[in-house]
This record gives sequence, structure tokens and C-alpha cells, in this order.
Amino acid sequence: MIELEKAIWYPDMVEFVKATRSARTFAELESTAVHRGLGRTKMMMFMKLDNGEILREETGLDTPKIEGLLRESAV
Repeated sequence: MIELEKAIWYPDMVEFVKATRSARTFAELESTAVHRGLGRTKMMMFMKLDNGEILREETGLDTPKIEGLLRESAV
């Protein structure tokens, strides 16, 4: 999971939204907002969820740590 996280693009969401709003065509959206920052994985991270955080807070333990990735592909 760590190697995958290193290879994923973490966009500056303010800049990403500005770029998506200024795009007038789908091709412009892809070239300016999407493909600009994609690396070899062709993935970007919008949000990382740790579902175990609530359990750790309630129990005071260091575990469980439950992480998941939501993935969508246009291909």
C-alpha cells in the first residue's frame, strides 16, 4: 500500500477545481486538470479514509487500522 501511495498524484484541490471550472471542452478538461499530474499509475487521490480511526479513539488502542481506496477508471 505504501508504494502505491507514493505513486499516486495528490492534487491541490483548490487548483484542481479552478482548472476543471475553466475547461470549456472535455479534451481541455483532460489535458489541463486531469492528465497534467498523473504518473505511471494513472491514479489520483481525492480522499483517504481510515475506517478504524473511530474504533481506535473509542478503545484507546493503536489498532485496528482499516484503510481503503476507492477507484474509478474511465478505461
